[in-house]
Amino acid sequence: QIPAGKANPTAVSQSRPQSISAFRAAFILLLQQPSLAQSIADLAQLRQLRQRGMQLFCQTVEKFQQQPQLNCAALLEQWRDQSEAKYLAQLARTPILVPEEGVAVEFSAAVQRLRAALRQQQIDDLLVKAQMQPLDPQDQGRLQRLFQEQSAVKQSEMV
Repeated sequence: QIPAGKANPTAVSQSRPQSISAFRAAFILLLQQPSLAQSIADLAQLRQLRQRGMQLFCQTVEKFQQQPQLNCAALLEQWRDQSEAKYLAQLARTPILVPEEGVAVEFSAAVQRLRAALRQQQIDDLLVKAQMQPLDPQDQGRLQRLFQEQSAVKQSEMV
């Protein structure tokens, strides 16, 4: 994290020509500021996202929610003898140039993008199912609700 007012937006684009994925951004910011875990209420839903590393992300969120005093170093120590430790340590060392006052907003935006990816995954799954067999009324209603949610999010982003 960078002290307030020290972040240079051009430095971000020069040092990272590729944009970071929503998943990596959320995970890195979570490791940098474990208290962000308290803002995730729908962890069971996010766990459904088929994203490499999502189960580890959800386990990390759970640990930080259950042990709010835990910091990144203590978390890494808990995972030390497990295969995931190397990945967590790599993420923990990855800098994201976000001013301190913007960390919560960036984290929230990254989690929102993960929710959007999950919604799209669920839509895709139902559309594939519909190609193989007619959807039952419950699945039809779910698909319609997902499309409505997707449309509402897109409209709110335009405003």
